[in-house]
Amino acid sequence: MLCDLHFEGVRKNPFFSFTFFKLVDHTAGAEKVNMQLRPTELLIFGNPKVGTPLMLCSQTAALDLPQK
Repeated sequence: MLCDLHFEGVRKNPFFSFTFFKLVDHTAGAEKVNMQLRPTELLIFGNPKVGTPLMLCSQTAALDLPQK
């Protein structure tokens, strides 16, 4: 899928210091329940050095982290 190509390109680039937590394929989930969905993927990523201080300041920031 297209997201796979972008994901691999970013993951291999040393400029980015993200941790990639999960790639969710919503299209595959829809197929499991015999439904169709156009290609839809969700990439969950973050940077613990940035996210942890935010959560220490306000733990409810965890609702928005990691980035999606």
